[in-house]
Amino acid sequence: MNYLINELFANIKSDDEYIRSNAITDISFVLEINSWQLPLENRMSRYNHLVKEELININLTESEEAEIVEFLQREITDSNKSTSSLSSLLFTIGKASSKIALLPLLDIIQNYSSEFNANESYQALVSLERLLFWDSHGLSNEEKSNIIYKTNPTSFIESKLVWSLNNPHSPHSSVLQYTSEGLLDGLSRLLKKTDE
Repeated sequence: MNYLINELFANIKSDDEYIRSNAITDISFVLEINSWQLPLENRMSRYNHLVKEELININLTESEEAEIVEFLQREITDSNKSTSSLSSLLFTIGKASSKIALLPLLDIIQNYSSEFNANESYQALVSLERLLFWDSHGLSNEEKSNIIYKTNPTSFIESKLVWSLNNPHSPHSSVLQYTSEGLLDGLSRLLKKTDE
């Protein structure tokens, strides 16, 4: 693993919230840059004001990306983690490619989402949406459909929609409703398309 990624791993485990937050943001950008598979020139023009050049230059192998996702998954599922970082970690796992991150995210949703607050649920939904519908370099629609049939996140998505409708005064209500409805519609279309 690249030494810069190992440094970010160490910083994500820091007790200092500022250091931890910055490291999570940096990992998020590294995953996003690699997921989009942008040429170096485009990477620089798009990200040079957001993240250090040495991080922009990292080209992750599939195994390195998988190692990052495994690390994020452990951090999310670790009961001793800082809860203030959970939303950011859930958002970050969705920046990886669907080939690497879709199954781990669905495992997290299936086994740990009952403990999520509204913002954490929203970030999990945003990541799921990105991995299913915005990752053109990862899994095919057929592969995604097969995973959805096996893991069926629909009950989680529907429960967040119901929660948003029952809690209209929550600051997360409208985004949870919008994202849940969009995901349910997108899943319906994805599954219908692959069934034809």
